[in-house]
Amino acid sequence: MSNPTWPVYVFQTTLKAPQLNSWLVPYMTQPVDNETEAESVNIPKTFTSWIPGMLPGPNVAGPNGYVFTAYGQQATYLKKTYANGSPDDLLTIIG
Repeated sequence: MSNPTWPVYVFQTTLKAPQLNSWLVPYMTQPVDNETEAESVNIPKTFTSWIPGMLPGPNVAGPNGYVFTAYGQQATYLKKTYANGSPDDLLTIIG
């Protein structure tokens, strides 16, 4: 029996520092001391994901904004676990 190919979801990673206002330098919302605006804006671009997948599917490893497609039980698992409608979700369903 083959793996199911339905449902199909296209996900995008949305990585950001949780509770941004409570983090210390360099995660503050306003630049401090010698930190420039460009440095504070570029910090989220350095985040990468390591989201465990459901076996036998692969783990999700990629930069912020990484787009991938999941099928069947893997797609359902990722949707229920990481894209359930919360503002702090790690994944966004884009298709």
